[in-house]
Amino acid sequence: MSSIVDTSFLNFSFTNSISGKYTQVQKNSYIKSIQSQEDAANTKISALGKLLNSLEELKTSLEGIKTESLKIMKAEVSDEGILTATASSSATEGLYSVKVNRTAKSHTLYSKMYPAENSAVGTGMLTIRIGDNIGVDLNITESRKTLSRIKDALNASDADVKASLKKEASGYRLVISAKDSGDGNKINIIVSDDDLNNTDSNGLSALSYDTNTAKNMTESTPPYNAVLFADSSFFEKTENEITDAITGVTMKLLKEDDKFPVYITVSEDQNSLIFEKLDSFIEAYNNTIKLTDELQGAKGTLKRDSSVGYLKNAMTDIQTKTYNNSTLKSLGFKFDTQDVMSLDIGKIQSAMLSNLDNITDALNTLASELETTVNSYIDSVIPAQQDNYRTIVAEYIKSEKHTYRAFNR
Repeated sequence: MSSIVDTSFLNFSFTNSISGKYTQVQKNSYIKSIQSQEDAANTKISALGKLLNSLEELKTSLEGIKTESLKIMKAEVSDEGILTATASSSATEGLYSVKVNRTAKSHTLYSKMYPAENSAVGTGMLTIRIGDNIGVDLNITESRKTLSRIKDALNASDADVKASLKKEASGYRLVISAKDSGDGNKINIIVSDDDLNNTDSNGLSALSYDTNTAKNMTESTPPYNAVLFADSSFFEKTENEITDAITGVTMKLLKEDDKFPVYITVSEDQNSLIFEKLDSFIEAYNNTIKLTDELQGAKGTLKRDSSVGYLKNAMTDIQTKTYNNSTLKSLGFKFDTQDVMSLDIGKIQSAMLSNLDNITDALNTLASELETTVNSYIDSVIPAQQDNYRTIVAEYIKSEKHTYRAFNR
């Protein structure tokens, strides 16, 4: 679509014909005329920006009424103390049994007891290695040798561990856990102690946990993979969030129970977010319709811009078009004399109960077709219009400079 910009008022020839001495009043009159037209062009650029923002919101709402967004599935779990579950639009209705033999756990170690948070541990080098990954070196200097400072140094490092202090009746322990669960994420801590003894429980070597040298920290939780059966199929995962055991269902394992299965019922949610998404679409659609009317009104900023009229026509065409052999009015959409859309809740609920697939297919077609128009305006029509007006503004600025020079000869 070609851009429509009224440029008939762009005539700067008067700057070339100025001669002799002009009064200050004449000069101000010329400058005021130029600045007024420059302001008008800038106002059009802003108006187009407002329309662009409105169309961006409409585009987002159109994504919400496509088939994959409108088909809302729900997952109900018989025992949410064992696991929770959510279902996506790709899930299939049915009853699924899940038995959680073991949840995934992160490797966790704790140190010996220290009397205070600021108790000195020792100086030297800690090398933290998770599983088969390359070790991360931590230089523990005099300023970092306390229990609390070592905890901070571990948390600030790239060692993929989490450190905390556990307060007990007789003091504090340093607790170190792997950030990721699974038996492949075992913590290995090698110590190079400045006291030259890397294996005893004194100094920095008290934090050693190395299969080949010394294990001076105590293992409170071994690293485990999650083990479960979903409809009799065996799964072993490094995390407790399971996404591929049941198609379209995401489970979060909370507790193990290898004796009794948990049942997940997946069904279509008739009381889903469909009305919320339709409301968002209707609001965005109406905002754009009202804005085009405002911009094209008798005093509208873009009343001479025919591309805005083309947009309004394309949007109001949806009132009479058919989508999947249905009109929007037959599905429960209403339009007033100002083309403002609303929803007949009773009518659309009845249509949903009668044939939900027909409604979702119709809305999907509507969204796809209207999105094509919206995208063309977002990607090309409006940016081209704005560029045209920016060119005009640049010419006004140039003319203003010429006028100042001509009057100041």
